[in-house]
Amino acid sequence: MKQVINPQYASFRDFVVRIPEIFDTQGEMLRDIRNVIKRFRVGDTLLVVKRYKTPTAFNRVVYTFLRSTKAERAYRYALRLTEMGFDTPAPVGYVEMKSGGLFKTGYFISLNTDCPSMAEGVARYPEPETLALTEAFMRFTVELHEAGVLHNDYNLANILYRRQEDGTYRFSLIDNNRMRFARRLSRRACLDNFRFINAEWPVYLHMALLYAGLRGWSVPGVLRGVVEAKMHIERKLAVKRKLLGFFRCGKR
Repeated sequence: MKQVINPQYASFRDFVVRIPEIFDTQGEMLRDIRNVIKRFRVGDTLLVVKRYKTPTAFNRVVYTFLRSTKAERAYRYALRLTEMGFDTPAPVGYVEMKSGGLFKTGYFISLNTDCPSMAEGVARYPEPETLALTEAFMRFTVELHEAGVLHNDYNLANILYRRQEDGTYRFSLIDNNRMRFARRLSRRACLDNFRFINAEWPVYLHMALLYAGLRGWSVPGVLRGVVEAKMHIERKLAVKRKLLGFFRCGKR
């Protein structure tokens, strides 16, 4: 077993070390879809622990010898985002487990946050408060892209927000194990990143128009790029649904 603790949260070391033995029987369940997410109270502090699904046999070899695990990447990328001035729940540490000499599963631990997600925030679009939130979100997206940051699961559930006392919005990223950091991002890379934004078409196109204005880019070019990106991901999802339906029918 490998454990890495953020020095700022060394007081949680005993909890982190015990996670594999207590995870199944303790904690408050937050999500159990593929990966399992639970919340734990440690003293006066709430911590969130994400246990990643055991990968395929091939990927167990990859994560053992060739590539860092999702748990490690979630931890490292959270630290890097914080260093760059972007918000993310503070990373406490991570744990990796092996079986038969190969990686089996990993746990990522962070501080808890009760901020709502952008998926909730735009649910009442186009009410006035959602328009201001959407514009602030696009300014945040531009800041990320101009800093060379691509979150490769940039769906609305992975962006949290809070309204500050002065009426402005602050955003926080979660599920950070799939990220890319570059010195400079191409226009194509930025527009392709829109494909993960799982908003309804009216909201999606409004976001694209705001983004184009903030970047000073051609509106037709931006619209063409983000529409192609969204259609691409929707085609992939449609194929996936058909395949799942085919295999389910075959099992009957």
